[in-house]
Amino acid sequence: MFNNIIDNFNLISTENAVFDIHKFVNWKKKTNQYNFTNLPKTAIITLSKSSLNKRFFYKKITGLQATSYLINENIIFCANFGMGGPAIITLLEELKELKVERCIFIGVAGIIKKGILENELFVVDNSFSTVGASFFYNQHVENKVHDYNWATKIKDILTAKFIAAWSTDCPFKETPSLINHFENAGAALVDMETAAIYAFSNYHLFSSVCVLVSADSLIDNSWTEPKNRHSIQLRFNQIVKLLIKYIANSNK
Repeated sequence: MFNNIIDNFNLISTENAVFDIHKFVNWKKKTNQYNFTNLPKTAIITLSKSSLNKRFFYKKITGLQATSYLINENIIFCANFGMGGPAIITLLEELKELKVERCIFIGVAGIIKKGILENELFVVDNSFSTVGASFFYNQHVENKVHDYNWATKIKDILTAKFIAAWSTDCPFKETPSLINHFENAGAALVDMETAAIYAFSNYHLFSSVCVLVSADSLIDNSWTEPKNRHSIQLRFNQIVKLLIKYIANSNK
């Protein structure tokens, strides 16, 4: 029976969910779990709140599925939401229901293609999925950026390059055959979130851009740890500052 449901993706994609995000958010509002009335239109999302200096925090936000702060009237900053597709999708569903219109995700990635160095900066324009959460939004393996024009602007602001990535739910099952398969398909990095984000974005017509910093390496079927974690953290801080400046100027 389950195989029949999977085969009929249209049924999954058009049915209303029993655990409905609209009802969930309304319940939170009625029980005063949020300390805000409205949120900004743009969210910057990272894995850790140390990506942004505390002096940028205007107000702490309560009630969301993440550690969240208002930066200003234009930006909400979210971090510590967990890891992987299910965690980021849970947060995005809630933000979208609360009228956030676009997000920039900043994450780290493993290198699977020779020629990429540690701490390089990329904007993902295509992500291959072995992420379970992406299936419920897009049955295809490839998930391309929905708002290419906005992604191009972010790429130019950050002086980054477009790149294809592969997303996985299971980092400790990144086997040689999987790495070789997705490298041959065009992926140069592996992460845990981008495919789910882009599947969600294409389904909901929600603007999102995924920015990745290269960290550890899986080249030649051998794992090599990041050599300078501090420099990667500094890169994250730099990215967030540039994005805050760009969004502030674009809203003037």
